[in-house]
Amino acid sequence: TKYGEVTKEFTFEEIKALINGTLFVPKNEVQFEKDSEVVVFTPEEYPEELAERLNKLFAIEEDVVQAYLLQYNKNENEKSVKYMVAVETEGSFERIAGKAIITAEGSVEKGISIDFIEIDNESGIKEGISEDFEPFYIRKQ
Repeated sequence: TKYGEVTKEFTFEEIKALINGTLFVPKNEVQFEKDSEVVVFTPEEYPEELAERLNKLFAIEEDVVQAYLLQYNKNENEKSVKYMVAVETEGSFERIAGKAIITAEGSVEKGISIDFIEIDNESGIKEGISEDFEPFYIRKQ
């Protein structure tokens, strides 16, 4: 584009989804059993490109309050790399997550998953994450 930097080239399928309104709908939902073990930690190799892309998106999304970029495994023995982006919003988490999924696409190696979770006051996630980790994005006042 002559008006700015290109940050994402859309595929034919993404253009169709944009037209029919399904582009920004999250594709899958990851659910954990109530008492399941999940190990959450600071990424061993920090995904700079992912963080940079999401920072740009969240900066223009007024509803995003803060976000954390973490790595997780379903148990201590699991070795695969999975990123978790925990996002606190004042609006529609689904809308923000949908945009973030598209923005994040291609920012990490193939085979590495990126899951988005909502930080809300009911689940207790906010206290657990904010006590142990620093956000990579905080909305400017």
